[in-house]
Amino acid sequence: MWVSIFTVAAAPLVLSQIVFAQETTDNAVTISPMRIVHVLRPGDLPRGDSAETSRIDAAATAPAGVPGAVSAGLHINPTFDVSITSDPNAAVIEATINAAIANIESQFSDPITVNIVFKKGNGLGASSTYYGNLPYSTFLAALKSDARTSDDGTAVARLPSVTTNPVNGSSTINVKTANLRAVGINSNPPSGQPDGFIFLNTAITTPGSPGSSLTYSLMAVVEHEMDEVLGLGSSLPDVSFSTIFPQDLYRYTSTLNTRTFTPTDSRVSGVRAFFSIDGSTLLAEFDNQNDGGDFGDWQSNPRRTGVAVKVQDAFATPGAAAPALGPELTALDVVGYDRATKRPRADFDGDSKTDITVYRPSTGVWYVLNSRTNFTTFATYQWGVSTDIPVSGDYDGDGKADVAVYRPSTGVWYILKSSTNYSAFVTYQWGVNTDVPTVGDYDGDGKTDVAVYRPSTGVWYILKSSTNFTTFASYQWGVSTDIPIAGDYDGDGKTDVAVYRPSTGVWYILTSSTNFTNFVSYQWGVSTDMPIAGDYDGDGKTDVAVYRPSTGVWYILTSSTNFTTFASYQWGVSTDVPVAGDYDGDGKTDVAVYRPSTGVWYILTSSSNFTTFFAPQWGISTDIPVIKTSAP
Repeated sequence: MWVSIFTVAAAPLVLSQIVFAQETTDNAVTISPMRIVHVLRPGDLPRGDSAETSRIDAAATAPAGVPGAVSAGLHINPTFDVSITSDPNAAVIEATINAAIANIESQFSDPITVNIVFKKGNGLGASSTYYGNLPYSTFLAALKSDARTSDDGTAVARLPSVTTNPVNGSSTINVKTANLRAVGINSNPPSGQPDGFIFLNTAITTPGSPGSSLTYSLMAVVEHEMDEVLGLGSSLPDVSFSTIFPQDLYRYTSTLNTRTFTPTDSRVSGVRAFFSIDGSTLLAEFDNQNDGGDFGDWQSNPRRTGVAVKVQDAFATPGAAAPALGPELTALDVVGYDRATKRPRADFDGDSKTDITVYRPSTGVWYVLNSRTNFTTFATYQWGVSTDIPVSGDYDGDGKADVAVYRPSTGVWYILKSSTNYSAFVTYQWGVNTDVPTVGDYDGDGKTDVAVYRPSTGVWYILKSSTNFTTFASYQWGVSTDIPIAGDYDGDGKTDVAVYRPSTGVWYILTSSTNFTNFVSYQWGVSTDMPIAGDYDGDGKTDVAVYRPSTGVWYILTSSTNFTTFASYQWGVSTDVPVAGDYDGDGKTDVAVYRPSTGVWYILTSSSNFTTFFAPQWGISTDIPVIKTSAP
């Protein structure tokens, strides 16, 4: 269980000047001589639940993705104490820590470095983090200035620009040093100290030390503790400096728009506390139970029926695999970190919006309506022949989509590079005439890989951009009637190998976060549905979604709820072609269709909560919408 306590660190009182947009102010952040400490002890298996089988290899082998996903800007600098480096299994322990670091780094674009010392410890895990106390108005101004995502906008809209916080009325707030830098306040821990320390009991984790009981996921413990060093956690029950931490700003009861900030046991009072950014949508329940768990963690003692295991659970679940980060990412986002925006499909002008683009087989011409100019100007490229398949993607890693085609008759890929202003090209012979091109970033290097799915054998062949397209990987995943539907379902920054089986409506997803060794499956769809994967909820993970031509309804199983809830939208007619993409640039996939009979695109925007649309005319009946076959 997680326990929130305070211990005195051997460090002097330090004052740091506040910086906004390179301008100093007269305010000062007081760095507490105490570090806030969160302690994790092994949790019991919740009553009525059976142990879940870990998907992390119990043997001493590194987990998937080492060194892991590519950083989106955030840099976490680990220092390994001798207690870890001297362990006979140090290599795999350090590799797991590095993989967890890379996973979190890939989710946030803040250009800061966070220093963390990793040591062995008792219990299961613990973190000890420096924090500062500063005027609430100063932090709020920085938080609002730093708002980047739609979730940020929703969250800060409920925080009026006043001098006292809306939770307990204090004029100050506690903020961890890394969190301060994330919002632009130049503040550091005492000289020679890291932002935080993390302690791990590798005698009971998987992977772990020789003889470990292999009971708990080391990856999950590391991610949990790093989230707290970065900024998560509550000031309850002790209420340091008589004020809150940023996460307390989003603490609500189940009653609409009602805040709560009390250590009273919810099992006694009947009033439960929830994490919400809008005061009504409850994303997770806080552990407000006085059961020894951390008040800033999620309730899991016992885990309520139907509630999935989460990284920030107060009580760890024995045998559970490391869950994907979900509400934790939202929480870090709204306390001041910047969620990394994944490059949208078919973004030829590099403005982080999908461009409206068609390929005309009869002439081999690409017509690109640029989002950068609000879809008022266009570019054309003559690239391809009538039998080619458009396979747009960012093969050169310059942040713009390349104009590319796959020629089934020869198995050759022709890629006109955006990094040369579409003046030079490369070719790769990769595939046979019956293969299906399935482009994506499978190795997580920020570039699109050349990849095909072979229905006759169910094998995926991936030519990796990280080796300059000189080596490949292959995976047997699927049967001849499956539809390949690649996407980043686990949110690790790498494309997963996935298929949709129309005969049963089941999605089979081989996850890159397990080095393509384990999978998940979801029953979602019927035989006539069209799988249309995308990140509709903006959590950095691909959602499981289908378009039903017979009714024009989209059914979206959202990853932000661990694929337990869904949304549906009636948008389209039976002859429409689904063309989901991020046309409004808000980091979420829009619901959209292309109507060949008229050449009109109907785009229902996620930035309006799918309530408004626009409908440009771009194309003719024989054109192919490029986004339909472009890299996810």
